[in-house]
Amino acid sequence: MKENYSVARLLENQHRDIDDALKNMVGQGLEVPDCSHALERLRFHIYLEEAFIFPILENRGAGEWTLNLKQDHGEIWRCMESFHENSRERACAGSRKTVSDLHDMLRIHDDKEEELIYPVVDVFIKKYKLASTFIEIDSARLPENWICLFGEARDS
Repeated sequence: MKENYSVARLLENQHRDIDDALKNMVGQGLEVPDCSHALERLRFHIYLEEAFIFPILENRGAGEWTLNLKQDHGEIWRCMESFHENSRERACAGSRKTVSDLHDMLRIHDDKEEELIYPVVDVFIKKYKLASTFIEIDSARLPENWICLFGEARDS
């Protein structure tokens, strides 16, 4: 493990990459393979946070920080599912609006994570000697059919 490895920096970089991809999708067109790739990166990002980052905080008394973020993940997840449904139906206008909505949601959500969670995650990992977290995140793969905690569709 590199001494200057930062989970926070990794997650922030993922935010930027996903944000750039969504901006391009809204501004230049919705090529389904590109969209699917960007949304897979977002699913993986959410998985890393819910499987590795949030438990570190929750197990050390900071669970109240993560509840709202998990709820946000659920809204984001359902928005991604809506995009996939629109793209299957070839509803380009609906897909473009969904991606635009998703981008707006993520800007607000990412700011919360970057202000509340990310500044402490590396500190917690070092303080509580959780170096294996770096290795687990480096080798993590999104489990097939994984859905975030609040990602299930809701009844209207």
